[in-house]
Amino acid sequence: MEKFKIDYFKNSCPGKDFPDFKVLTAKECENIRSGLFRKLNLEGDISKLDLTRKIEQLSNSIDNHLNAKSESFSLIKILESNQVFFHDNVYVNWHRYDNIDIMKLKDLVRYFDYIWYPGPDDINIFDESFEWILSVDHGGFISFLQFD
Repeated sequence: MEKFKIDYFKNSCPGKDFPDFKVLTAKECENIRSGLFRKLNLEGDISKLDLTRKIEQLSNSIDNHLNAKSESFSLIKILESNQVFFHDNVYVNWHRYDNIDIMKLKDLVRYFDYIWYPGPDDINIFDESFEWILSVDHGGFISFLQFD
């Protein structure tokens, strides 16, 4: 999580603590990429960029009228409408599956506007099951990949 987001949150929400999160180590990110390679039946020697592109290619756009910038946006509603079972903790990928945070889904939902910023942020959200990936691009457009 970028420091400016934490600082902005603290300035905007005096007396509240920024939600707990953990930045994964390089080894933990590597393990996640390996899990995604297995789910996608990919060879382990493809690049991180190729992995990112493959996930984008396989993902389906969610209703074009639904956008993460809208006030009615709800991560939980999207997951529920796709009949996804989700764990308490989710991973938030910030780049090419080499910069990943883990945090409580309820905190990500509650403080999404302080975590994802339109313009600079493209994120992928998934949990330890590797059964689904919800992506939000820099324009707020949403796509979803569900594994069989």
